[in-house]
Amino acid sequence: MENFITSFCKVKFLCYQGDPNWLGWAEMEAIQQQMVEAKKNERANALKEVKRLCKEFGFTAGMLKGSLAEGRKK
Repeated sequence: MENFITSFCKVKFLCYQGDPNWLGWAEMEAIQQQMVEAKKNERANALKEVKRLCKEFGFTAGMLKGSLAEGRKK
């Protein structure tokens, strides 16, 4: 997190003496929320793609269940 703050504080009006000010903290919170939303969207889009491919090639969830479970362990 310190590396992020150091990079973040290159924008002077968001920080004071190397530490984020109130505006900086608000902006970092917004960035973190955007990252969470992007991750959710990435997962949702991947699931949609899997469903589309299953439908296209005639696979069922049962056929893929073992493979998908192994992928989660990684």
